[in-house]
Amino acid sequence: MGQGIAVDCIHAQRAAAALKLPANKTDRNDAFGLVRLVHSGWHERVAIKSFDRYRMRAVLTAWERIVRMCTTMINQIRGLAKTFGLQLSAGKGQVFEQSVRRAFPDDVVLSDLFESLLWVLSGLTDQRRAFDRQLARFAREDEACRIVSSAPVSAVLRRSPS
Repeated sequence: MGQGIAVDCIHAQRAAAALKLPANKTDRNDAFGLVRLVHSGWHERVAIKSFDRYRMRAVLTAWERIVRMCTTMINQIRGLAKTFGLQLSAGKGQVFEQSVRRAFPDDVVLSDLFESLLWVLSGLTDQRRAFDRQLARFAREDEACRIVSSAPVSAVLRRSPS
């Protein structure tokens, strides 16, 4: 409520679909289209998320990107090793790093290249762990997360009758 005027937030995708109908798209026509949308009742009110929710979503998005970057870096290292005929054993984390270091060729340029890629991977992994800690903190502070976390695994995995 601002200046005595009630304000509703409507679903942007539905509004965009309704506003695509007029052939002459202008700000004025968009405004009229939104008024018609509200008067017709063909709109869906959406709740505005709190600042904390937006902040949490930003951390989740950054965490997801870091995880993807880690996976991409591991795949790059594996692909490069394969190109030069190096055998890497299966494994993650330190097992993977040790496997790469054991497979280092005698070629100084390639050894430096693999070491640089492992250094980047290590930095990404450190950042992912920092995000893991932040997300764990969010989960401890969020009531909904605490409720879900306290449920027995058997209750979570049990399917509801259809």
